Amino acid sequence: MKYYFVDYENTQAIDLDKIVGLPVKVFLFIGVRQTRLPFELVAKIHKHAGQIELIPCGGTGKNALDFHIAYQMGRITTEVPGASVHITSKDTGFDPLVKYLNANGFKAERSDVFMAPSSKAATKTPAKPPVRTKAPAKTPGRAIAKPAPKTEKLSPSKTDFVSMTPPQRRDYLIKRLSTHSTHALPGKQKTLQSYIA
Repeated sequence: MKYYFVDYENTQAIDLDKIVGLPVKVFLFIGVRQTRLPFELVAKIHKHAGQIELIPCGGTGKNALDFHIAYQMGRITTEVPGASVHITSKDTGFDPLVKYLNANGFKAERSDVFMAPSSKAATKTPAKPPVRTKAPAKTPGRAIAKPAPKTEKLSPSKTDFVSMTPPQRRDYLIKRLSTHSTHALPGKQKTLQSYIA
């Protein structure tokens, strides 16, 4: 099943008739300042009540509605294994979330326009295509560098490290880092600091 998360604050052009008979659930997020909805939209929400959930967002503030969307997406991806999620919003701030979800095995995308899947073979291309980011492909048979054999003790105590001269520290760090594969090297400063000590 595909789940659509529509940011109605900045994307009002949605045709809910596109979801009829399709395995789709639409979450329509309404901002606190949106006190009136067009009659046509309300009629379609009523007509397709089993496929649409109206979510009024409580509270105001920058990105208040976006946090509601992110929460509901997290809930769905946790409760429904293999769920495919789509954000309809002009807010490109969702793109890092889409990229993160895709990198972690989920199917996620964002587009500026409401793009329910069509039962027809041919569909029109939207004004702006959805942002789809994939995890980097794994190359089969890629050799992983093996750590060099340890020939000497490379773990001085903290007091030894502090008492070393700057050239000795540099040599120690070079030896310590070169004995591990590049895959196992620390990626953050905090991890590097604990790795060195």
